Amino acid sequence: MSWTDEYWKGAKAQASCTPTIRSSHFSPKKCQDKAHVTCGNWDTAVHDLCGYYLDAAPDHYVNEEWFGLTSPSLCANSIDALEPREVYWTMRHIWTGQEDRHTNLFDDCDDLLQGRCTSMGDGGSSPSLVGALLGARSRHAGEPPLPCSGRGKCTTDWQLCGPGAADASATPCCSCNFGYAGEGCTELDVRIYVALAGGAILAALLIAMALTSAISALTARRVARAELRERLIEA
Repeated sequence: MSWTDEYWKGAKAQASCTPTIRSSHFSPKKCQDKAHVTCGNWDTAVHDLCGYYLDAAPDHYVNEEWFGLTSPSLCANSIDALEPREVYWTMRHIWTGQEDRHTNLFDDCDDLLQGRCTSMGDGGSSPSLVGALLGARSRHAGEPPLPCSGRGKCTTDWQLCGPGAADASATPCCSCNFGYAGEGCTELDVRIYVALAGGAILAALLIAMALTSAISALTARRVARAELRERLIEA
């Protein structure tokens, strides 16, 4: 019926009991006609057996939450990994004649989350001098590549990741540490460039002021010496 299980089909999709069976005040007499009395779930993120009555169904209930060819498993707050059901392999065999099964047909949670965040960056190459000052972590020999270049955190918070695009999901994404920016936290934040430029200008001004002060002091000494010589000659 669908590509994936539709978890939301169980919530408010069937005749209900009020209160539910989980309540100490539960009574079948308070249930609607043909209610699936063991279903008290109203959470669209929970996979359960709730269904609506249909006499032609094997158990007289249609459980649309289980009509998918693949079963999703929650990896994070907005990412699902898929696992093919037996019906998937059966239909594949009927249509193609192939009997082999690929255990890695779909990306697992690690590939969907950490794998993608790793592919966005440089894996954690040695940080520059500025990066070292900012506390960037570098990858050691033999260590697997780091998500977000080791300079950020892999997140599935869509408020941080943005809306995405027509051909790409927004999540997961890299939430970069202070001083870093870019898709995989591979670039220095513009504020760092501004700070470096400001620091360079300030340093130049301080050096200029120091040189001006030194020159003024040297000039004053020379003038004082010249005046002293003239006084000695006059005396």
